[in-house]
Amino acid sequence: MKAATWKRMLVISMGVAILATCVPGLEAGSLARRAARAQRMGISQEAVAALTAVGGASGWGRIKVEDKVGHGVIKREVEVNLFDMEPMTEFTVEADGVFLGQVTTDASGWAELNLETDDNSHPTVPVDLPPAKELQAASVRDNSDAFVLEGSFAGIAGGEDDSTIHEEKISLVDQIANGASGVAKVEREADGKQEFDTRATGLMPGATYTIVVDGFTAGTVTADAVGQARLKLEAPDDENPLPMDLQPIEDLRVVEWYNADGDVVLAGVFTGVSEDLDDRGDDNGNDDGNDDGNDDGNDDGNDDGNDD
Repeated sequence: MKAATWKRMLVISMGVAILATCVPGLEAGSLARRAARAQRMGISQEAVAALTAVGGASGWGRIKVEDKVGHGVIKREVEVNLFDMEPMTEFTVEADGVFLGQVTTDASGWAELNLETDDNSHPTVPVDLPPAKELQAASVRDNSDAFVLEGSFAGIAGGEDDSTIHEEKISLVDQIANGASGVAKVEREADGKQEFDTRATGLMPGATYTIVVDGFTAGTVTADAVGQARLKLEAPDDENPLPMDLQPIEDLRVVEWYNADGDVVLAGVFTGVSEDLDDRGDDNGNDDGNDDGNDDGNDDGNDDGNDD
């Protein structure tokens, strides 16, 4: 690894060391919030619609609506992800005829929209949107009001809330001003499953990139025809195992993407502090930032397309 890289890691490590003085208190608060959440959250209901192109249009997408119920209070979340659409174009998203919002695709044809009740960091869920278990159809229209994507909702009944006990998402910053952007995510489930996931766009199509985490080579990826690439590692997993050097995922810090010349293209730092899984905007001082703008879009776009 280049000397400049070690210098950068040293500077980052110093920042992490400063963070360490306040992390214990933050972690304790996060644990308390998760415990309180587990007690107050009861059943949940999800509905997911897979969107496919119609009328000669291109692209695809997904809409997920989740209703979480606890002590008589319903918290609603809507996630919209569009992929391989017409780049730099505005689209209107609806569910059962209810306007959810307008999104503009990026240069790669991706777009994402998040709605939540009682969350100042996201637009609110429309009050006239039917409950998740009653939703029937979803659609996306272009500027000419023509339907370009359509899909039907499939309900998913839930019991106890999700089993995620640690999750952190970060944005990866362009280091050489070449227009690349990326995200990285770590997650641990109550059953012991761990996941490291990082992806990027705006890369050189066909180029190979090495992903290094805390000085350990996590893997090598090749950008596709539109400059997108992803590395997803899990434990337990026979096909894409998470190396022991990257466990536990809570301890991971520096993520770097290197090009074939050994230059750092993208970089970011985990804090080790889990997001508040009930209200993520409160734990880290900001919401998911670019991550939500790309994460679900890239994650579901590539995960559903490749992993599964």
